[in-house]
Amino acid sequence: MTIPDGTKLEIAWHKDTIGVLTMQDAKWHWQSANTKEARIFEGSAPGTMPALLKNLMPEGWLAKILHDNNKRDSYLSEGIRFLSNITIATDSDVMGNVPFDRLQATVDDFKTEDGLFSGTYNGPTAPEVDENFQKQLAAHWQNRCMPKFSGVQMKMPMTLYDCGTLTPAHNEPFTHFLKLPGSGFFESLGAAEWMALELAERAGLPTAKHALVDMPEGMAPAVLVERFDIPQNETDTQDKILISDFCNLGRCNPITEKYGKTIEDCAKILEASSTDFEQDKELFFRRNIFAWAILDCDMHTKNISMLRRYNPETGEFSSRFSPAYDPITTVIFPTANRRHLALKIGGRTSEFKMDTFMKFARTLKLDEDRAKEIVNEVVDAVTTGAAEIAANPPEAVQKHENVAFALKNIATEIIDQATAFGAEVPEWEPVRTTKAQRKAFKLQERYGNFKGLQQT
Repeated sequence: MTIPDGTKLEIAWHKDTIGVLTMQDAKWHWQSANTKEARIFEGSAPGTMPALLKNLMPEGWLAKILHDNNKRDSYLSEGIRFLSNITIATDSDVMGNVPFDRLQATVDDFKTEDGLFSGTYNGPTAPEVDENFQKQLAAHWQNRCMPKFSGVQMKMPMTLYDCGTLTPAHNEPFTHFLKLPGSGFFESLGAAEWMALELAERAGLPTAKHALVDMPEGMAPAVLVERFDIPQNETDTQDKILISDFCNLGRCNPITEKYGKTIEDCAKILEASSTDFEQDKELFFRRNIFAWAILDCDMHTKNISMLRRYNPETGEFSSRFSPAYDPITTVIFPTANRRHLALKIGGRTSEFKMDTFMKFARTLKLDEDRAKEIVNEVVDAVTTGAAEIAANPPEAVQKHENVAFALKNIATEIIDQATAFGAEVPEWEPVRTTKAQRKAFKLQERYGNFKGLQQT
């Protein structure tokens, strides 16, 4: 679908206009509102189209579905709601009717001791995660008020109400992400991210609140993740909150350049963006050590962000390293089983020694003794936590053989790497994939669903 020349889109943040996009000669052109809020959006390039807007286009499964339905080019012009209470519309009158995203209830109020969501799930489900289910999910995006966001994994924007009901966020506040499982061995996607979020908390990182969702109709568990880029309660509405990832801050193309930065590049972005670099540099160091410790080889520049807050009444502004989100032990999945980090540290992407991490610490001007403490704390927390979770997973995991197998495989990979690093590790009976399994996994992605892969 071609967007006609002259089409105008009004961009607002927390209901206040920050600029207008106009289509001319098949390209969007930016006219800034030239306000404090607009300059926060535009960052280091005032007056130019914010990188955040350029990077809103969908990826992965949703991009394919929209392309197949001739909808990809109109993703922005037919959308209204985006992250951080950003709205986009051709008619300014529409803005007043758009729901304002603010937490209605926190996932912590509806979570059991073993991490399971205890509320009522009222969303899409199916016995098989197949092409029909993906189309069922994508159909939600035909509703103009359905919130839009990028990302490869299948996910749904949801509302969690204070009664504990979880439902798709069509015309309601968008408060939580529901990240869904795949098929076959990919049934473990939701549980694997849940496990990584649990480990992030144990490793001392501020982390997006989350819970494991026991899905109906025999589906594997999903993970529910709470948004931290929106007001957290009724009184927390004065500050305008904006999440901006390092891909946006570095003005990178998210398709071709999100893997192109080094950690040293990202450290410069952090120092230039943070209003409290002394505290953020330690969190940033810990987050990167954590990615290595869990073998998250897909922690690219869209998976680390700054969280900006601006109070229009007082003029106060802060920009801090965000809580951890989107972590996962990618190495267990057949198409991502490389053992190299997405972002180089000290020129390396694998086989790290303490000296490499100390070089990274010096780049951040972080005390080396403190840096060594952080490395040891993270490795100890992650190995101990992985063994505990995999040995005693929630019941929602135990009833799915592929999922339980995957969590044990994750713990094995984490402990193997820590052992090679020279760390003390807990006792653990390793569970590894065989060559036959890996071949079956790759065939699954190419040709469709395989069941019982752990028995191959």
